[in-house]
Amino acid sequence: SGRVYIGIGGGDFIAPRIVALDGTTGETLWEYDLGEFYGEEPNPPAITATERGLYCMHPDGGYAIHLSHAGDLMWITDTESYIIGRDSDGRNFTHGIGVDMHGFSYVNTPGYSVRCGVLGPDGRGLFRVIQVQLPGLRTSSVIPMIEGKETDGLYFVTRGGDVPYIFHVPYTVKKGAIVDEAEYMQ
Repeated sequence: SGRVYIGIGGGDFIAPRIVALDGTTGETLWEYDLGEFYGEEPNPPAITATERGLYCMHPDGGYAIHLSHAGDLMWITDTESYIIGRDSDGRNFTHGIGVDMHGFSYVNTPGYSVRCGVLGPDGRGLFRVIQVQLPGLRTSSVIPMIEGKETDGLYFVTRGGDVPYIFHVPYTVKKGAIVDEAEYMQ
């Protein structure tokens, strides 16, 4: 749509928010205040923009939010339990959000085990959790990347120490559950 979407962190009496800018002039088109959901958290939200609109998560809160391109709220998950729960380090922070061609949202937490939860296109229905054990590698800033076909699986970009990694998890949503390429249920 020729727009640039930026996630901005909050502070004292300031909520994190999403700002939409005109991609040609840089003019601010609208801002969406996320304080109702994320308080005054200083970290910026993670944003994914698709033809369906914007999908947002915040690293210090478990709610997933879907906005239209005009900044209207489409849906928000009813409870944090729809997302992932806690990771292997006892944290429930969420880093990164991705959306596939079918409207399923993929969200995840970092740690020694990467967890990825899948939400339906309406913000409900956490299907399963994928845990990826990476011996000796602590992951952070994990971002799910979804290829174009429903059976392509998930790609994550992460950093372990000073070394960047990209790794593939051959799971996808099919018929309401996550299955691997050999059709085994996870």
